[in-house]
Amino acid sequence: MTEYSDLSSKIISFTEVSSSVFSDTVIDYLLENAQHRMMREIDLPVFRRTDTGALTASSPFVALPVNCLIIRSFFYLDGSSNNVFLLPKERSFCIEYGKKRATTGTPKYYARYDEDKLYLAPTPSSALSFELSYTVKPNAIDSDTLLSSSSTSSWLSTNCKDVLFNGCMVEAYAYLKGPADMIQLWEQKYQQSLQGLSIEQQGRTRRDEYRHGELRTPIRAVKP
Repeated sequence: MTEYSDLSSKIISFTEVSSSVFSDTVIDYLLENAQHRMMREIDLPVFRRTDTGALTASSPFVALPVNCLIIRSFFYLDGSSNNVFLLPKERSFCIEYGKKRATTGTPKYYARYDEDKLYLAPTPSSALSFELSYTVKPNAIDSDTLLSSSSTSSWLSTNCKDVLFNGCMVEAYAYLKGPADMIQLWEQKYQQSLQGLSIEQQGRTRRDEYRHGELRTPIRAVKP
């Protein structure tokens, strides 16, 4: 049994409806909503990507990868191969700072120009190598980020089954139009499991014992 079919079976069993109600099309819809919600509410490494390339001399634009959602950082390599990070600014700031696009120099700032590209200021004078770090949304291209009938396993379904299942149950009861108390029950379970995942992924995995020391639970001292 695949992770997709196992999750589908559990959703049907817990809601006590037939597979004719929760077809693969409906399950895919519930899963997509739940996975997008998880991605928006917690920062997980599985959604991080890195892209490399070269700037185009005399052009302020840099094409973004497909499915790029959030820019995490952008830097280029200078003549000594040092990483030089650009500062994020608003689009209007970059356009005003650069004055004329034909005037070139070494880029200092970047802004998201539209859905597909970045705008650099000033316009680069040479084809410097760059590295872009970004976050994607769950999608079919990055198969490990999306669980569906055509992609039957993912990082989420393998490593945080409880959060994904609880999120799907919220979507399932919303699809069934209630009852309201069941939606509230599963929403509470989802929030509890999401909090645990957040502590694990945004807390414990981003610290080490050498720098921060071992995690300890304070014990209240009792006076004799």
